[in-house]
Amino acid sequence: MAFIVHELLAGGDLGHCLQAVGTLAPRVALATLLPVMDALSAAHARGVFHRDVKPENIFLHAGSWGVTPKLRGFGLATVSSLDDDRGVDGREDVLSMGMVLRRCLSTPEAHPALPADLVAAIERAVEDDRERRWSSMEDFAAALRGCALWQGVDEARSQRWVVNALGETAEPPPTMGSDVTAPLTAVAPRRGGRWRPMAAMAAMALAGAAALWPGEPAVEPRTARPRVEASVTRAERPAEEQELTAATVAAATPRRT
Repeated sequence: MAFIVHELLAGGDLGHCLQAVGTLAPRVALATLLPVMDALSAAHARGVFHRDVKPENIFLHAGSWGVTPKLRGFGLATVSSLDDDRGVDGREDVLSMGMVLRRCLSTPEAHPALPADLVAAIERAVEDDRERRWSSMEDFAAALRGCALWQGVDEARSQRWVVNALGETAEPPPTMGSDVTAPLTAVAPRRGGRWRPMAAMAAMALAGAAALWPGEPAVEPRTARPRVEASVTRAERPAEEQELTAATVAAATPRRT
């Protein structure tokens, strides 16, 4: 009997997350998507091109060590060799990933101001002319890591900024400073509707945009569970406390004559 074994995942996809919170803070979006871009770079190096990158195919797996983004949905993937004359390369995935990142940072109802270098990197990724896009996913990821807001970031710590399906992070990233900003263009469907951005409610989108820049992150960190205090029986109390309690009771009890 032939069968396929899949990894057991817990959580939800990025599409549901964006429906819940509207937009993500820029550092949260990069912490969540840069690992996916690294995975795509590795796949492209082996001649595998996904061709269906969208929020629903990015699963936010909540494991014992935190949230790990997982890329799924390789049903439309194309395998190409170096001598393939069809001109297949990773620039279609670059376009799709740029659209996903732009969706994380804006909605049709809200177009917040973002650092200009971040906007420039995204806008180059979503160019209609494929010759003007980033030539590879690796170049796109390098441009994002080179943005001012990612300078000095400890990528090991940034794993705690990866968002889960509920829009939560293990800890909030630091807020951005007064960098030069630029508007991000409106999110629009591309490629004949193969990837359709899911519009959040206007109030939710505006709230996410207000939290995006400047100020607090657009997502809230997980709150710690309240500590449950264990009850202690009289027999478990220290001997000194038991003696003090017995003496107090004896003194308060009237003696019969």
